Amino acid sequence: MNIVLVDDEQVILDGLGKMISHLNRNWQVCAAFTDAEEALNSCDWDQVQVLLVDISMPGMNGLNLVEMLRENSFDTLVIFVTAHANFSYAQRGAHMQMFDYLLKPISTDELQKVLRRAEEASQKNLQVRESQEYIRQNLHVLRKHFLSDYMFEERLISAEELKQRKKDYALENMRYSVALLQSTLPRKIVKEKLSSVLKTHQWMLYGQENSYSLLLLGQQSLDLSFLTSCIPVPEGCWRIAPEWLCLEQLPDAFQNLLISGSSTAIPDDRMENLLHSEMEISSSVRMAIQYIQEHYQQPLSLGQIAEAVYLHPTYLSNLFKKQTGYAVVDYINMVRVQHAKTLLADPRNRIYWIVEQVGFSNQRYFSAVFKKNTGLTPMQYRCRC
Repeated sequence: MNIVLVDDEQVILDGLGKMISHLNRNWQVCAAFTDAEEALNSCDWDQVQVLLVDISMPGMNGLNLVEMLRENSFDTLVIFVTAHANFSYAQRGAHMQMFDYLLKPISTDELQKVLRRAEEASQKNLQVRESQEYIRQNLHVLRKHFLSDYMFEERLISAEELKQRKKDYALENMRYSVALLQSTLPRKIVKEKLSSVLKTHQWMLYGQENSYSLLLLGQQSLDLSFLTSCIPVPEGCWRIAPEWLCLEQLPDAFQNLLISGSSTAIPDDRMENLLHSEMEISSSVRMAIQYIQEHYQQPLSLGQIAEAVYLHPTYLSNLFKKQTGYAVVDYINMVRVQHAKTLLADPRNRIYWIVEQVGFSNQRYFSAVFKKNTGLTPMQYRCRC
């Protein structure tokens, strides 16, 4: 059973992790976070059975985190942690399908009891998910998760599973279109705008902020040019697949859209030699390259790098592209991918952990960038190591 811990106090996380490791060898703390927003964007929530989360935290609190999980159709079992015996959040938590709650300080016995019940519930949920009645009642959610796995290539899907899921989820006669949207609009507003024009169509929206992926399902083709009027420039920038597709074409279509919005990847040998190149590369660009190589694990922005090398961001961007042939963001991603390849060679390193170690904000974006630069998904690369 995979467990994620979220609490703004590191000492609480350390204590819970130690207790769980001694209670049951089948219970694994796969990630622990002091920041709820980081947890939301960093975990592969399809693979998480239980979330232990503190309610009161700065920034995004525990209730907000669970609201986002439910909005994205994740059914992770939630155990709230609180220091207040008079649990005033219980009613709101019940609306979000709270499994249980624990009072601080948490005793080993109480933790063991609630996790045992959570494990039993998780196993029952797994059995129920495969039933036809469950599929009928939750068809949209099941389709959304499966199509996400398949289109973004977040895991390896065998031909047998693909055939079975197409049958189970009534996808055999569907046609698909995929579009990418770059927008600073909040996700809620994006959904409202799309809902107003896609009333008669099945659609799914992926992504949390700035970068969204829209997938449409249908049995007849539809002219999607109206999307650009639904969220026009400067509110958004669209890239839309030119034709309707069969399911098997979705991964390549998504990658082609992704690549069409960015410059060509840097070859490995070129990237590694840029710093020591005999080319006419100015000291400022060399400083920028070195800064990226030393800080790739941290969030990086053009403005931050420009400040470090004492240049205006726009000037640095143009200078870097002119002298190296590549955009700053492409070089950052290539450095991160190179380090990720090294970490993927060790099967003990879980992918969600690698994502965090190499500086990507979430696993979905990491997978897309990794395939763009290597031609393989992280899982496929690992299998070849």
